[in-house]
Amino acid sequence: DYYANFEYEKTSDKAVIDLGRVFDMAEIWVNDTHAGKRLWAPYRFEIGSLMISGTNTLRIRVGNQVDNYYSNPVPSGLIGPVMINTY
Repeated sequence: DYYANFEYEKTSDKAVIDLGRVFDMAEIWVNDTHAGKRLWAPYRFEIGSLMISGTNTLRIRVGNQVDNYYSNPVPSGLIGPVMINTY
């Protein structure tokens, strides 16, 4: 799991987090509220209604392929870049 706190001044209820490159599955929570999960790209989630003015918490859970447990290592984890865009 990846964790981050970030400051946000709420000016809109419309915001999208884009996780960039992820190997292979991503699930996110904003301020302890589940925001969704994706099994493939694009790893984008609408999070505007979950954010507050001030400090927000972000949790991202990433799962990789079963290949990494056997003999064929493949890229895994959150590669990014992670960006939040408001509109």
